[in-house]
Amino acid sequence: MKVGFLSLGCKANSYDTETILAQFEKRGYEIVRDHSYADIFIINTCSVTNIAERKSRQAVERVLKINPDAIIVVTGCYAQIKPDEVKNLRNVAVVAGNRDRMKIVDMVEEYISTGSRKLKVTDLLHNSKFEELDISNYGTRTRVQLKIQDGCDNFCSYCIIPYTRGRICSKPMEKVLEQVEQIKSQGVKEIVLTGIHIASYGRDIKEYSLIDLLEKIHGITDSTSMRIRLGSLDPSVVTEEFTERLSKLERICPQFHLSLQSGSDTVLKRMNRHYTSDEYYNSVTLLRQAFDNPALTTDIIVGFPGETEEEFNQTLAFAEKVGFAKIHIFPYSKREGTVAAKMPDQIPHSVAAEREKRLSDAEKKMRCEYIASHIGKSVSVLFEEIKEKDGVRYACGYTPEYIYVHVRTNENFENIEKNVMLKEQKSDFVIGVIEN
Repeated sequence: MKVGFLSLGCKANSYDTETILAQFEKRGYEIVRDHSYADIFIINTCSVTNIAERKSRQAVERVLKINPDAIIVVTGCYAQIKPDEVKNLRNVAVVAGNRDRMKIVDMVEEYISTGSRKLKVTDLLHNSKFEELDISNYGTRTRVQLKIQDGCDNFCSYCIIPYTRGRICSKPMEKVLEQVEQIKSQGVKEIVLTGIHIASYGRDIKEYSLIDLLEKIHGITDSTSMRIRLGSLDPSVVTEEFTERLSKLERICPQFHLSLQSGSDTVLKRMNRHYTSDEYYNSVTLLRQAFDNPALTTDIIVGFPGETEEEFNQTLAFAEKVGFAKIHIFPYSKREGTVAAKMPDQIPHSVAAEREKRLSDAEKKMRCEYIASHIGKSVSVLFEEIKEKDGVRYACGYTPEYIYVHVRTNENFENIEKNVMLKEQKSDFVIGVIEN
């Protein structure tokens, strides 16, 4: 039988989807990756906003247009928090929570045998065990994700994640290193460490921390040129000791996504974020002292309940002070079940949209300025794909700072790292020339 999939939401979800598909593949199922006909569809859902839940429901209808008789499996955050609602969606045969995925194949096969729908959702607030589902075959991919952690203990006032992903839990270091060895043996050139809150890695085990893990990974990949890239970081992890030790790992990509959410201390307090703008800026300073012109990226929510024009202007000024390489901007979306949803002074959508536009204009300028600071420099580019544009063939890839580069060539540079002189800045990429 053929198994297709749709994965919504974060990078952790993408990784989880791949682990589910790997379990089906081990049982002899054929994986369909082009969103064409399949007998079984895995829908890995998101629940970070009400809109995300709506998109999750729409995903069910999308796959039914491909195959009206499809056996549908729904997992992920929407399935975790509203399992009974999900079970009542059309053709849903199996509902599995965020730490029940290793049972999905068995539940599907039992459904095929008996016709009885299956629901398995573990209470995550009382379960802190990491679900060890791995990927064994990475094919010919240049970059792969490795999930090292799940869950979050922060309980930000706008966020449902602690309820959908549970409390923090870390993948044991020896298991992470085993998987890194496997990834290395398959010739992968870049590994991205991902999770829900990777800054908390090891906190539950109390034997090691994120920087300890990074040093171990760097050590066992010393015989390679494998890049190591970090997923989103909480600024609290960026201390003097952390940056000093990190700077000694030469294959760490100098691209750091530090989640900000607001540059206003009063808004940060209402959000229940556990730092101030000054503390955040100290983390930025430490990274810039340790690395040469690193790419600093972030997330910012505009229109949070009670956000005044003055507070928004504080955020805008703070973003410009930092000079981010990229900002993911989100107008606040009320999420039922959160503290923020009950706060007074909910901001009208029109106001949030106007603030999003102003911050977006500033972000585009910052992004262009950051990319421009690399023009004329020789950089390393890891090529991932070939594209044709206006009849011209380009090899395309990323610098360690995650700047997208196009090089005009007829040679096949896929999965190859080359030194490139960056020549010309375009809207969302840079034209470069291979150095001999």
